[in-house]
Amino acid sequence: MWSRLWIYAAIPVVFDCKQIQVTEKSKEVLVLTGLVVECVWLILHSPFIFLHVPVLFGLCMRGLIKVNQKLSPFFFPARVYRGWPYVKRMNNFSLMRSLDIHEDPTFIPEVAAGVTEDKSEAKSTSDVIKQLTDARSNSASNGFSFKGIKDYLECYQSGKLTPSQVAKNIIAMLEDCDKSTPPLRAVVQWDREQIMLMAEASTTRYRNKCTLSCLDGIPVCLKEEFKVVPYHHRVGTVYLGTQPETEDATVAKKLREAGAIIIGVSNMHELGTGTTGCNPNRYHKIPRNPYNPNHFTGGSSSGSAAAVAAGLCPVAIGTDGGGSVRIPASFCGVVGLKGTFGRISCHGSLPLSYSTVSVGPICTSVADAAIVYSILAEPDLLYPYGLKQPKATLSDMCAPDLKGLKLGVDWTFFKACDAEVLSACEKAVKHLQSLGASVVEVSLPEMEEARVAHVICILSEMRDFLQPDFNKHFHEMNLETRASLALASQFTALDYIKANRQRTRSMRFLQEIFSTVNCILTPAVPCTAPRIYESDLLTGSSDMSFTVRSMRFMQLGNFTGIPGLVVPIGYSIAGLPISLQVSLCECWGTKSLAGFVLKHHNQVLALPHSSLEELAGSGNKSFNLGVICLTPEWKRISLGIFEKDFSVSLSTCINTHYWSLLFPLLFLISVTSLNPLLLKQVSFKGKIYVLQLKVTQLPLSQIVMLYLLG
Repeated sequence: MWSRLWIYAAIPVVFDCKQIQVTEKSKEVLVLTGLVVECVWLILHSPFIFLHVPVLFGLCMRGLIKVNQKLSPFFFPARVYRGWPYVKRMNNFSLMRSLDIHEDPTFIPEVAAGVTEDKSEAKSTSDVIKQLTDARSNSASNGFSFKGIKDYLECYQSGKLTPSQVAKNIIAMLEDCDKSTPPLRAVVQWDREQIMLMAEASTTRYRNKCTLSCLDGIPVCLKEEFKVVPYHHRVGTVYLGTQPETEDATVAKKLREAGAIIIGVSNMHELGTGTTGCNPNRYHKIPRNPYNPNHFTGGSSSGSAAAVAAGLCPVAIGTDGGGSVRIPASFCGVVGLKGTFGRISCHGSLPLSYSTVSVGPICTSVADAAIVYSILAEPDLLYPYGLKQPKATLSDMCAPDLKGLKLGVDWTFFKACDAEVLSACEKAVKHLQSLGASVVEVSLPEMEEARVAHVICILSEMRDFLQPDFNKHFHEMNLETRASLALASQFTALDYIKANRQRTRSMRFLQEIFSTVNCILTPAVPCTAPRIYESDLLTGSSDMSFTVRSMRFMQLGNFTGIPGLVVPIGYSIAGLPISLQVSLCECWGTKSLAGFVLKHHNQVLALPHSSLEELAGSGNKSFNLGVICLTPEWKRISLGIFEKDFSVSLSTCINTHYWSLLFPLLFLISVTSLNPLLLKQVSFKGKIYVLQLKVTQLPLSQIVMLYLLG
């Protein structure tokens, strides 16, 4: 170790003791050389490669994965692949093997088969929209309102605007967003002629007073996971969808039949394998959060949430296997609904995980989510899991109060989130109590078992479906996708069967809980949207710890099939959205649920949003409505393409006694740093060293020595 230390210390001295001057090519050679040296040393001297699921990014990520890939078949197969079992142990993914579960496995969460049909009198869509309009008008005094379906309908019906006018300006906005710095990258495929064709047909129907539905003329977009004519079905990759689609997915077909204007297909995390929305490949790039373009949107339905939050459309469709609708909706401050398993047909989407994925809308309001849900939620002969379901209705959508509604809260589980998120969610619960609802403390048993079981199920099913792609197109996948699918290969048939036995138990636990409460409240995501770094734009990043944490409140719904709805309830100090999640035993079957969510949602205070007139008249983009985050003087450092929160990375190395990863990082700093760094202060908290850094102009040779000696 010490011999390598002096090698790294001598690197800047060899070039120039006063100021390092190297070309870009020599930098790359040095960096890759250092990575190879370090990886070989790790293979020879360590029992594992990846420790405590570190954050991998930039050339570090590329180098480690490629060295792993290149060396394993020839030299050190046992050593290199020993890292994945370690990742499993550190994330408790081997938990299932130690459990003795006697319940029969449930491979498909047949929740929809047990839903009882709403016997109350069904109301027409127009009556419900009028009720929802009246309910939402009360929130206008708060100075904020996303423009939704009702706003478009009012403009169309009054003749103030036509679908064609709106379509022209959406096209202008799409062009503007693509040219912006940074580009929004919400909608990655769109066609001017297709948009105008649908808009002109809708305009004619409004002129002749023969509209098809309340979605006639409403702009919508669909996640690229769905087949949509005439776009490429790429699913976030560069190798799928080589030819334009000739047949719509069931969801796209229903939207066309309803008269909606499909403005294109939206960006997504490659193959749905992550929760940040980070997709650096050439067809997609990273979508930006409309509240702050320097932050992620969340994923995997990243572009869908960004498009709605930016004002491109009031409705978008996504898929949700581990929070992929609700996480981006939460990060982007809009409403996201994961329907009951099987309620909305998945036919025409890539069947990545057949037992956990549900289709759901992302909308500007709860009312819009309910309307879109009611139109899409029908049995589909091409999708067998949703054949046994009652008719979805919009009855009793605006309950007068929340009296008698019992809200279940597991406070221990509830509080596992950041302080800002917890404070906002606790205020939301108190507000609901003031409206007449009662809070019942419940205990959600075996949540760790359910978490691990869900990960095993979704990753095993994805690896099974993607096995041919993994073998044939491995080099064309993003680095994060390769790492996730490689981890999935460690799960066995024993793990999978035990996980589905746990599903049976978890479904029974929820059935017992829902016999005493109407719904369960949790935060949507434990944190706000993470920051985008320069390295993410080039190579992406792999942060298993964040992925696991962001899905914390989402997994139970996907694992057991129950629906979940996220609604924005406030903002962090930095101006990033915070949301609350409502989970229940059946979607819109609880009589007062919609009224509860609507009343709660109407109290949300938010940032000003562009008006519909601006959308139809000026074509101004609306995604630059974010707030600039003020960063403390030395909270973050810049390493060029390696820009990251260095204190966290270094603390992880020290905490796990894995000093060897410190030295290649010093090497990268010494060779590639654009802003030399000075160690400001070192403190010790618990088991973690906290390092504070500050930009300085010292020669790199002196800075490296400060690191090594300090």
